[in-house]
Amino acid sequence: MQIATALTVMLRAIDVPARLGVGFAPGQESWLGGEFTVRASDAHAWAEVWFPGVGWQIFDPTASVPLAGEYDKSTLADLGRLVQRLAWVLVGVAVALLVVGVWLVARRVRRRRAQPWARRFSHRLEREGRRRGRPRQPHETPTQVRRGARRFGVPRP
Repeated sequence: MQIATALTVMLRAIDVPARLGVGFAPGQESWLGGEFTVRASDAHAWAEVWFPGVGWQIFDPTASVPLAGEYDKSTLADLGRLVQRLAWVLVGVAVALLVVGVWLVARRVRRRRAQPWARRFSHRLEREGRRRGRPRQPHETPTQVRRGARRFGVPRP
């Protein structure tokens, strides 16, 4: 209130028509939106200056508090306020998804390591053969696949 009063007094000292406006900031919105809890700590003061042909214009020297009637009622603003209220929930969900993802990757790595080296090598050989245009035929043994793949440039183990 002191800052708005000082601005009003300074403007009037140089013959600019000014007055002090007092009221309340919007306060705290409920979780579901649309209802506000306004407390004494939400009291606010601002300066109003007269411009000929325009009328009274609000000047808020603190500029960080919305004035009465400046509450944005658009759908986009409602969505922004909802996201702010649910930010911790969203962070918690993101952390939970990250933990589950890490757990699934670790589980897959453990399962993969649990396979015998021969099976892992056989799968790798088949995958390389498919990639290079030499897929395994149903009648081929792993040794025949390795011999056939060597002709196509698949390296030895």
